[in-house]
Amino acid sequence: MYSNTLRHRIVSSTLTLPFCAIVAAIVWLLPNVRSIDLWMGLAAASAMTYVLLELVNQNQLLRIRSRMISACFVVWIAATPFVHSIGWHFAPAAALLISLFILFSAYQKERAECEVFHAFLFLILGSMVYPPLILTSVLLYFTMGLMLRILTFRTFMASLLGMLLPLWLTFAWLFLRDELPLATAYLTPWLSYHIPDYAALPLSFWVNVGFITFQLLLGYLHYYRTNFNDKIRVRMCMYTFILLSLLFLALVILLPQNMPTLMLLLIMCSAPLVGHYYALARGWRAMTLWFLFNILLFVALGVYNSEMAI
Repeated sequence: MYSNTLRHRIVSSTLTLPFCAIVAAIVWLLPNVRSIDLWMGLAAASAMTYVLLELVNQNQLLRIRSRMISACFVVWIAATPFVHSIGWHFAPAAALLISLFILFSAYQKERAECEVFHAFLFLILGSMVYPPLILTSVLLYFTMGLMLRILTFRTFMASLLGMLLPLWLTFAWLFLRDELPLATAYLTPWLSYHIPDYAALPLSFWVNVGFITFQLLLGYLHYYRTNFNDKIRVRMCMYTFILLSLLFLALVILLPQNMPTLMLLLIMCSAPLVGHYYALARGWRAMTLWFLFNILLFVALGVYNSEMAI
């Protein structure tokens, strides 16, 4: 029986996430336990893991009692040491995660203006750190209209106010300090695009992109085959993660120079799909062996990235 398999005991155990968190913390701090940057990066990742866990629980993304989505997120970022040190690359992923958490809580609400305002407020704050993040606003409008069914004139205006408020305050501050040209100087590098020299990219870039593409394909195919088992709300949330992961996968190919920022965004949006796959996939006897094999792949990725970082 499925419930007696090793994989089921792992994905349904309440100890899985704490065990992954402890191992991840050891791996995270192993290069230099006295590094403040690593400790702060670990704290930021821990906060994101908690928000993701609450998002999963609030929207019941898994049909069984499991913390596999958060565990996948923890293991994945532990296996990518180039994102471990604290930096601005954490801000866009954290902002988008909080934005999604707030937005999903407004599912089918009659008056969702407050949630939409705060969701887009956090989104624009993340976009002020990493401007390409603003592209996700198009997908969020699509989600609001066709999935969450909360897109009205009121919520549309609330989203505009949420995005404009930080910009107004920023421009006012720069105007008072007579530093208004800084706003345009900040955006200038993003207004031109040059095709990257893909031949010059290191092998580690292609290994990480190939690994995450492989895991996403497993998640996509599994969810395409089994989404009818989920509630409508769960499907709406998962479709949003699918669209976002596709967007960030395209961006990481187009903007490889932003690898740490985009990889963190991509892992955050991929973890729900991959965790859903490992927690709920059935249909063949060798699934436990396949599950253990993929755990070894995550370990191998972490070892490889660590070697490249030395």
